[in-house]
Amino acid sequence: MKITVSYRPTAQDWADYRAGLCLTGQGAIVSWFLKNFVLYWVKKYAMEWYDLHKDQIFACRMTFSEKSILIETDRYRGNIPKNLFSFFWANDKVLILFTGRQESRFVPRRAFTEQEWNQIEKVYLESE
Repeated sequence: MKITVSYRPTAQDWADYRAGLCLTGQGAIVSWFLKNFVLYWVKKYAMEWYDLHKDQIFACRMTFSEKSILIETDRYRGNIPKNLFSFFWANDKVLILFTGRQESRFVPRRAFTEQEWNQIEKVYLESE
């Protein structure tokens, strides 16, 4: 498997990423209140933050293989072995790659074709 995706995050992508971080809670159960009110606030704040800082958001290219993920931006290049990620989380909007306790990367779901997404699910999400 070798899948390469390139994308420039939009405000909606950023909001979905921030909401996804809340949803993972690294094992927490999501209550009705969290889903309906807190996520609305998180997405609203994330979109406002994006509008103010969009010049700091860089296009990204990621190449996924069975053993590693190559991450490339204008300012960063790293080939990270799969086993160095603490875990992977996804919903219908975003894939979040946790590289540490307070560190993560994300890929908008729209960056993948349906076939690529099926491969990502098998290699990265079902192995969790």
